[in-house]
Amino acid sequence: MKTFQLGDSQSVLKTLEEIVELFAENNYEKAFHLFKEHQYFKYTPEKLKETIETYFDDEPRKKVTSAYSAINLHPNKRRSLEFEDDDFVSVVHSKFPYCICWCKKGDGYEANYAHADLPLNGSWSDLTVKFEFDGSGNVCWLVLEDVEVM
Repeated sequence: MKTFQLGDSQSVLKTLEEIVELFAENNYEKAFHLFKEHQYFKYTPEKLKETIETYFDDEPRKKVTSAYSAINLHPNKRRSLEFEDDDFVSVVHSKFPYCICWCKKGDGYEANYAHADLPLNGSWSDLTVKFEFDGSGNVCWLVLEDVEVM
């Protein structure tokens, strides 16, 4: 499991990018070493792959493809993920629809959640892999929460 310093958005975004690319390489097992399993959802690499590939059950099987070759990213998608208010701030990847939300706490941050839209069969989709953060002190890590349309 990869760990981060609270507020280290760039490292978290890079890890989300790495996770999606490992999914695209069909290497779910290696991707699972970058985050923890959620106590409730209990995904395994096989279950996660099956969930993603069959999520839209009325359509042909889906395969995660590389974010670098995916097409059809709506120009406002990344912008729609950006927000800041009195309690929260989001940080969005410079190229892809990957987002982190931090809770503001005094002069610093508390970890809240992160998510990454998945490119399926060569095009960006609304299917999103969601993560919570867990941690201790100033160190946090990603916990796979769920896969859903957002």
